[in-house]
Amino acid sequence: MISTEPRRVNRSGAETDRAQTGAARGGRSLSARLAAAGRSTALPALLALASVTLVVPAASADTTVTMKNGNEEVRVRFTPESIRIDAEQTILFDAKAQVLRVLQSDEQKYMEITKEDLEKLGQTLADMQSQMAPAMKQAEAALAQLPAEQRAMAMEKMKAAMGQMESGTVENKVTEYVKADGSETIAGVKCQKYRVVKGDETTGEAWMAQPKALGMEKDDLAAFHGLAEFGRTLQSKVRWSNDAFANLDPEAERFAGFPMRIVGADGSQEMEVLSIDHGKLDGAIFRVPDGWERSSMLRP
Repeated sequence: MISTEPRRVNRSGAETDRAQTGAARGGRSLSARLAAAGRSTALPALLALASVTLVVPAASADTTVTMKNGNEEVRVRFTPESIRIDAEQTILFDAKAQVLRVLQSDEQKYMEITKEDLEKLGQTLADMQSQMAPAMKQAEAALAQLPAEQRAMAMEKMKAAMGQMESGTVENKVTEYVKADGSETIAGVKCQKYRVVKGDETTGEAWMAQPKALGMEKDDLAAFHGLAEFGRTLQSKVRWSNDAFANLDPEAERFAGFPMRIVGADGSQEMEVLSIDHGKLDGAIFRVPDGWERSSMLRP
């Protein structure tokens, strides 16, 4: 059952993991999840914080964010150095080591992704883009001969087939949050309304809260800055959208706050925070259980 209690910002108490082996529910591959993540407005909710320092202050707060993502309850737990996301799969991120791990609980395995893996993947994608560039130009020349409506449909299909890989002739539009009139109280916190804009298109609405209103300091969000840097490793090699990370860095120019609710352009609710708690977390929940088999992103 999903809790509807208002937020809790106490910095005491204890919490242990209810299922150390994770919550790997659903069979989508990692590559499919990564591709979907780049297109979804839900991922920013899961990665809804970042900062500019990895220094852990003595009074730092452990944090648990419980949210509703569609029909699924998602839990994000973090310290200044570690993140754990329990959704269809369990994701662990070590900010200091710059390593992301995806737990496969049903098989007692985990996939490990390092910055070196992302650099290799980025180079592979960049090489593919370079090889595909002549074919893309030929395809675009052929599409130019079609009627406008057919050309637009064909371009959409071509972009969908390429996923997050964009041709050099396509503008890499940036997602921004534009302040709008109105505010609302969500999980006991007053939130400012924003329009979510990508290029000239409004893709949805978001309600943002400032970290201090949630009982957090920037230092508490340090692991998310590390996650943003992790994402930039791939972006440096290929034109892959890093909006899900970069827009959520509190020191970034486009930072608007902590997303408490995100709604799509059609009015469908995609994410809403239900509660935030600062009870002490057991460090074991950020580690892979002993005895699990490891694989690499590029070397199964």
